[in-house]
Amino acid sequence: MRTALILRGSLLLALVPAAVRLQQSTCVQQLAALGVDTSWVDAGTPAEACTKQLCTSSVHTDCIPGTDAAGNVLPPLEQEDLQLVFSDEFNEPGRSFDVSAGDPKWTASRMWYAGTEDMEIYQPEQVTTANGSAVITMEQVAPNTSYAPVQRPHGEVWNVTKNYTSGFFSSWNKFCFTGGYVEANLLFPGDHFISGFWPAFWLMGNLGRPGFMKSTGGVWPYTYDSCGGDASGTELPGANTPQLITACNDTDWDRSKYGLLPNVGRGAPEIDIVEMKVPSSLNESNNFAPIPLDTPIGGGPGQKPMAFNSMTLQFAPLLPNGTSWMDPNNCCQQCCSATDPMQDGDCQGQGPLGPGMFLPREGINAPGSPLKGMYTHATFWQGVYADGFNQTLQQMNRMCLLDNIRPGNAVQDAVSVMAALQENFYEKNSNATYHRFGLDWRPKEYIRWYIDGVLVYEVNSTVGRAQNNGTYEVGERLIPVEAMAIILNFAMSNNFTRVDIDRLPFPSNYKASRGIDYVRVYQPKGSINLGCSPPDYPTAQYLACKRDTYIIDKADDVLIPDVCEQLPYCKSEWGYEYRGGDLLGPDGNAVQQQNVSSPQDCCQLCAAEPACGAWVWNPYFGPVCTFKQATGWNRTSVMGTLPDGTTYEGIFSGVVYNANSTTPRGAMPGGSAAPGSTYAG
Repeated sequence: MRTALILRGSLLLALVPAAVRLQQSTCVQQLAALGVDTSWVDAGTPAEACTKQLCTSSVHTDCIPGTDAAGNVLPPLEQEDLQLVFSDEFNEPGRSFDVSAGDPKWTASRMWYAGTEDMEIYQPEQVTTANGSAVITMEQVAPNTSYAPVQRPHGEVWNVTKNYTSGFFSSWNKFCFTGGYVEANLLFPGDHFISGFWPAFWLMGNLGRPGFMKSTGGVWPYTYDSCGGDASGTELPGANTPQLITACNDTDWDRSKYGLLPNVGRGAPEIDIVEMKVPSSLNESNNFAPIPLDTPIGGGPGQKPMAFNSMTLQFAPLLPNGTSWMDPNNCCQQCCSATDPMQDGDCQGQGPLGPGMFLPREGINAPGSPLKGMYTHATFWQGVYADGFNQTLQQMNRMCLLDNIRPGNAVQDAVSVMAALQENFYEKNSNATYHRFGLDWRPKEYIRWYIDGVLVYEVNSTVGRAQNNGTYEVGERLIPVEAMAIILNFAMSNNFTRVDIDRLPFPSNYKASRGIDYVRVYQPKGSINLGCSPPDYPTAQYLACKRDTYIIDKADDVLIPDVCEQLPYCKSEWGYEYRGGDLLGPDGNAVQQQNVSSPQDCCQLCAAEPACGAWVWNPYFGPVCTFKQATGWNRTSVMGTLPDGTTYEGIFSGVVYNANSTTPRGAMPGGSAAPGSTYAG
């Protein structure tokens, strides 16, 4: 890692011209001069990284370097100096990102990521810093020795064990930004031949907590501000729920009590900067036999496909069946021939790109480009609504486009492309080196992906245009406007690429680890927009009032520092049962509600009963919600396995707080918590 240049002494400063002093001053000093919070900037960021020149033209071709008559490279036509507003250089060794460590920027999660059926569980200890980088380590562990919780879509939580552990860390509800340029310097694990590793670098809106499926239902990946149209695709098996916070007039809730603005559609959109994929190294047509290591890699017949980076804007709601942002007319007929798809005539082998999608190759192939010859193409992903194009593609004699025409699944449309990667992107190759992956995001305008400073992909607002299939219409889906958090993780899942588990390396000592050299965020000096709850798109009160949707154990409670100001709320914990202290009804029996579908619903029922101070949700008997008094109960762990093999770890218990209160309902005079309360203010 480079070290920052720090000038000391007033005499030295006086001898340096003003323009040079600005260039050489620390990034913290430069940001302070703009009157902006400097706490997000790492003091170790080198001075040359304090600003970044970036093309800001609305026309993507202006952002491609040109050449003069002599062949010299010319800079893009329009460039702007952006100011560093966030950085982490990861220079301090041995950092912990466990929630208990209180890192101001990052939290490493303990969970199983159910949405992609991962083969690993995430543990905070798998993320640390060493040798000037953040490092996520994937390790094999003995069976039944490592456990982590998973929150399911209805809010229930179960304990999961896997034979592999890895790391997932994010800035969720700590650092968020709205628009700007974010960049990470990355080194991928493994090599470019053996498939299975899935490192990622991505953004998600703060209204959803990544990996917590109750919190993301109905908000991920919505980026929609129209009334109506959000039910498209909800008839599909495993579909997303309609948008929870719509642009329509509310009839069944008062959003102002959650700190939200009226008639504004909200969501937690996702932008994937990096999803590295090595195509299967197992022969799926031959009983998944290992493909020999001497098989050539490329795009031709008999070659193993090249490893690539997937770059994606995730959209919801789904467009109606029979519509797409792609365009089959933009791919010539040769793309369905037996010829090498990388030599695809006038289509340039890039697939049926639609309006608002660009895969410029001029910068990639410019003199001196570090990516010279890189192959880019629309992602091969046959989505659930691809069959709506069967008749059209048959008439065009281009049925092969089913793999490109409508990527996505029942919960998301994926405006996605791929860029092939050479072997030096991978840690196990002898010539491995770090590479820069960046994203320029302008809300409502465009998103541009960069690799090593070269523009490789753009989507603009046209891609999200309103469309209808004659019977159903979906309005415009916006280039995201929500405040976004930063996420980095390292996974394995057969849902992404076939995991060649017997040939992947799993040593200790971080040798199969992914290195993250730095993460930096830049914004225009005149429009700096930081914070996870900006005035136009607030999140703080929504999270505080629905705290038990986002937080499942006491340790994580610090991640939502606010209290709900206008409504009662709950602090709940999974794996504990509050025993005794039942709230009794007129008949002398414990007050219970049967068939309560989630612990969050149990919380709301208890909060609506003034005499109820705590509650227990048990999924094994109904499920049933039992009301408790404010006192008289004991907190008991139920994480073990009973002699008959029954596991009771799905039980939830929680304490009710009145609106704008920092002490549990029924707290004793003087502010002390009631006996049995684990959440004293």
